[in-house]
Amino acid sequence: MLTTTLSLNRTTRIAFDSQAVHRTLLHATDGKPVLWASPDTKHLVVRHETPVDWIKAIRGVTQAVTLPTQIPAASARINYALIGNPILSQYQGPNKRGKKTPAPPEKWNEWLQRRVGNALNLHSIDGTRLPPAKGKKPDMQTIHHRILFTGRATVKDQDALQTLMESGIGSGKAYGCGLLIVEEL
Repeated sequence: MLTTTLSLNRTTRIAFDSQAVHRTLLHATDGKPVLWASPDTKHLVVRHETPVDWIKAIRGVTQAVTLPTQIPAASARINYALIGNPILSQYQGPNKRGKKTPAPPEKWNEWLQRRVGNALNLHSIDGTRLPPAKGKKPDMQTIHHRILFTGRATVKDQDALQTLMESGIGSGKAYGCGLLIVEEL
């Protein structure tokens, strides 16, 4: 598992359309799914399995720094960062799917704890609202409400943490949500 930070030039518009980023990353990785996040309009962070020549694969990439993804051992103290899409499902009646709505700020910490509680003991959580990720599909526009979670934690279960880091957290993973980054202290 590899994690790459891509620097984009000023004129690259890809970071403004989450559907375009999704399509472009799938093309660059020969259809293999990736997790990605756009912490700002000048950078993409991508978690992928196989090496990619990102400068050739994506127009507008000026620098690509790829490192092996480290999974800290149980009981390790870490800093973490996650751009998440905390949503709640509202009951719509029997035999109907729940309607997904953005979680209110007072529910963000609970949402994060439910998602990572098997892998991490969270010591601190800071949630900051980011601009929504918008994507254009031929028949509709997708909007994912993004929250940047940061804080400190202790690894409870290394295997559970690895699963979270490989598969992502929550919904909207194809559109720039769900990538968990950890750094051992």
